[in-house]
Amino acid sequence: MHKYNYDNVYKTKKDIKPEIKPEKYNKEAYEPEDSKPNEKEKPNFEPSGLLASETNNRNGIQLKYVVPEESVLPDLSWRLYIFKSNDTEPPKVIKLDEREYYLIGKDHRIVDINLFHPSISKQHAVIQFRNINNEILPYLIDLNSTNGTYINDIKLESSKYYELREKDIIKFGYSSREYLLLNNLST
Repeated sequence: MHKYNYDNVYKTKKDIKPEIKPEKYNKEAYEPEDSKPNEKEKPNFEPSGLLASETNNRNGIQLKYVVPEESVLPDLSWRLYIFKSNDTEPPKVIKLDEREYYLIGKDHRIVDINLFHPSISKQHAVIQFRNINNEILPYLIDLNSTNGTYINDIKLESSKYYELREKDIIKFGYSSREYLLLNNLST
């Protein structure tokens, strides 16, 4: 009768270890990834665009406009003079020297300059004071309004800043009112 050796038959892959020569042994190649020390990513506490838009609301209403980093208070006293055709009264004046930006539109709950014409959007445009190359100037941006914003009768592209200059005339939508921009150095 033959005697069989069953020792090798019941061995599993765990039991069989490959022979590794010490000079060719690469420790990193044989270590499981879980055993490698984890390099922790440092937290980034800078505000993201998503965070800025989440917190950008007024009176519980989401604003279309996000204030840029170069936003500053004006160094000159800027004013808008409102003229309406066939109006014999002196023009109304809006002072633009107390804030970094002025939201313009017809939603009285959130805007800084409230306009009443039916062609004006709820959040129509923004006059923003920006510090570009150490020069503080007003800029106008249309907030994708339905009926547009105009500087000197030229329609603006939406979501693009336009530098405003002294004596520019601004119009919003199809309103007949004209807004003349002047500052305290105007002659």
